[in-house]
Amino acid sequence: MRDIMLLENQLPFFVLEGLYNIAFGDEKLVSPHSENSESATAVDDIDNSNAIRSLPSFMELCCQVLMVGKSKILEKFDDCKVLHLVDFLRTCYLPSVLRDPIEGENDDLDFPPTVERLKDAGIKFEVAKNGSLLDIEFSNGVLRIPKLEVEDHTESLLLNLSALELCHYHFDSYIIDYIVLMDVLITTLKDVGYPRD
Repeated sequence: MRDIMLLENQLPFFVLEGLYNIAFGDEKLVSPHSENSESATAVDDIDNSNAIRSLPSFMELCCQVLMVGKSKILEKFDDCKVLHLVDFLRTCYLPSVLRDPIEGENDDLDFPPTVERLKDAGIKFEVAKNGSLLDIEFSNGVLRIPKLEVEDHTESLLLNLSALELCHYHFDSYIIDYIVLMDVLITTLKDVGYPRD
């Protein structure tokens, strides 16, 4: 799985989708026990049921394989062209509300203090329950940040998403901005523990 998420291993999304459609087209999965098994493609022991079910679209399959929820994800793809699987995953992570792209260099960025200093100033932290990894919200003195589960592949994935943004989304860099924000907020082990309070 790690290899297919490396930026250097990407095939254009339309090629993968085309191959999927050529291989599976409009075929249905049919249990060998059903009455129509002679006229359709038979697949052994599909959930031990006699029901006919459609194969997922390539987009739905990507959601399943990459373990991202389908709810509201597929809506994000209505008006955008996906370059490849890494771009697909980036689009899945985009926040619910998109900002206008920031063009040009901005040297006057104000970075927030660390989690510990924000906590000392009275800011409360909560784990956001819904939305994308990038749906960070601050209101009424509460900073809501979605939970990031760090696994073996997390660093590689974030590096590949960052490389993609540097190449294709220079003025629209949500992943890079997220990484910078987390780097600024979390500087000590004490900072890591606060959002879990």
